[in-house]
Amino acid sequence: MKSHKLYLLLPMSYIFLIVSLSVYSQPVTVESLINEMTDLERLTRFPGDSYKTVQFSSYDRRSTSPYKSGWFANSDGFGGEPVPGFEKVLEQPGEYGIGKYLICDVEKPGVIVRLWSARINGNLRVYLDDMKDPVFEGKAEDFFWRTFQAFSGKKSSQKYQSSLRQYDAFYLPIPFSERCRIEWEGDLDNLHFYHIQMRLYDQDVKVETFSRDNLKEYTRALDRARRLFFHPEKEWNYGGSEMLSESEHIPAHETGDLFHFTGNKAIERFEVELTADNMRKALRQGILNIYFDGASVPQVQAPIGYFFGTGPGIDPYSSLPFTVNPDGSMICRFVMPFRKEVRIEIDNLSDQDITVVASFRLKDYDWEAGESMHLRAHWRADHNLTSSGENPFDIPYVLGSGKGRLVGASAFIMNPSRVPTSWGNWWGEGDEKIFIDQDKIPSIFGTGSEDYFNYSWSSRAIFDHAFCGQPRNDGPGNRGFVTNYRYQILDDVPFENRIDFYMELLSHSEVPGFSYSRIAYLYAFPYFNDDHREVSEEDVKMPELPAWNRARADFGAANSLFYEAETLVEDPAKISIEKGYIWTKGKYMLWRSNNEGESLKLNIPVVKDTTVNIALTAAHSPNSGNISVVVDGRELKFENEPLVDLHQEQALVSRNHVSQTIELEDGLHELVIENREGGSNLIGIDFIWVKY
Repeated sequence: MKSHKLYLLLPMSYIFLIVSLSVYSQPVTVESLINEMTDLERLTRFPGDSYKTVQFSSYDRRSTSPYKSGWFANSDGFGGEPVPGFEKVLEQPGEYGIGKYLICDVEKPGVIVRLWSARINGNLRVYLDDMKDPVFEGKAEDFFWRTFQAFSGKKSSQKYQSSLRQYDAFYLPIPFSERCRIEWEGDLDNLHFYHIQMRLYDQDVKVETFSRDNLKEYTRALDRARRLFFHPEKEWNYGGSEMLSESEHIPAHETGDLFHFTGNKAIERFEVELTADNMRKALRQGILNIYFDGASVPQVQAPIGYFFGTGPGIDPYSSLPFTVNPDGSMICRFVMPFRKEVRIEIDNLSDQDITVVASFRLKDYDWEAGESMHLRAHWRADHNLTSSGENPFDIPYVLGSGKGRLVGASAFIMNPSRVPTSWGNWWGEGDEKIFIDQDKIPSIFGTGSEDYFNYSWSSRAIFDHAFCGQPRNDGPGNRGFVTNYRYQILDDVPFENRIDFYMELLSHSEVPGFSYSRIAYLYAFPYFNDDHREVSEEDVKMPELPAWNRARADFGAANSLFYEAETLVEDPAKISIEKGYIWTKGKYMLWRSNNEGESLKLNIPVVKDTTVNIALTAAHSPNSGNISVVVDGRELKFENEPLVDLHQEQALVSRNHVSQTIELEDGLHELVIENREGGSNLIGIDFIWVKY
């Protein structure tokens, strides 16, 4: 480890100061907002154009206070809620159940920065300023999910549509100078989930109101954002920043000084790669500590892998501020400014040596008192919780006093539920609640944990986008280790004196031994104080998913009988047994098929004459592909398709596939799995179940 010093500020920093001051005097436009979507340095300074971030959502209106019943009420868009999930009822439902409801009526400058829906029926009308005619009138789902296309009216807009829609959220800034009024017309008994997140500016801030022509005018800005969303590391312009590299060998139970720089700069890119005998342990028990400007407590403290959004182990993904590569290298692009110095240590809490190789890109940065802020990221964990549908509670992400802005969060779940289906093992019914400053009711009150992370319906999918992702979900359903992230770049949340960010823990069924760790990412002034406690050896013990001897026949798996696949195989010589912690009894059956058309026969028991569903809990992997399933000569369909796709890029996961109903008699029945991939195919089955 070397110590670096810098004594002179380059003239470019003064140029940046002049430019940054002039930006604040410019009006807020669609173009300036699109540019903000990829401007990570902007987050390091408290907003010059003062705004508050709020969210209008379909949260259950019975939630009025933590000290009153209803705080964890969950009728938040499913339909038929006791209290309509809107600001006001404008017209009571008529003969056909259609009513009119007010989502919001804001009379000040602002901008819609994020839209989300799990599904919403009915129609919307969106009025801006004093418009007599709405800027949008049509199907609500078009506004939430096909926003760019709805405004442009062109199918050719798909390239922007695909980059701005990130799973079930949409990021197209819609500014207004005076007013925004949104009305929903629909049947309250049908689905109507929604989030509309806004910045609300001070009255003296100049904002140019959105028009459809903006989408043609600002294609250059949209193209740049699109490239950065899809290929952030390739497209990022680091300019003339200085590259420094360090490496440190850190013995077990010792602390290594990785980097120390003296001067006024900002780290704009931080890359790390670890080497150790046990990488899962190294990524969890190697603690990253970053001290800015002589702080006695690190502003960043987290297991090094978890800081980058991965764990346990390496879960590759690409987002705007973070990239985790399959080779184990991890990149942070959140800008980290400092006025006098930065010091980075790795505290090795493990019983093995760790070697850390790191590189840093340093750029000029003009630190301004009262504007510039330090990055903050404190990991916290709670183990041996009991997740429950009957006794929910609020999990704190960050509770703090001072001034700054929230720029994202990651959650790392260990869910040992024995129910094999999402309906039953889902952990995230609980809502996010973000109190800002003097809030009595959260400025941001959500409708479900996955809704905060931009997906819905307890999705089992592994996905990554610029602002959100689920790079890990072991399965089946939502069982095992799960990682979610959301980075709030355009939809950041400034706070003047306080932030309290909670996520409810509310699951379908009672699950003891539940583990919930998380990080909130913030920028804050030096006097900011939060509820962080130092990461301990107890916190970072390697999480072990409890042994799973048999699935539980409940919820989505009710009335089912489960059979270990290897016990049903007609010719056991064709298969091997593979071990792993996510499988029942710690193992699953693997059939290595080398040619299309090869088949494997199993015999499944049915205990009475009846109609059943046949389900496979199967291994998905990078070397797996399509199969078909035939029972007694009849080809089954799964999710209405004759083929079951077992391929999953860069991961080995467990997934359920449930057939259509089929009539079977009491006794044994021949089930044939056929390789339909066109070549070699690794076909893994954990267990087969008959659902009565």
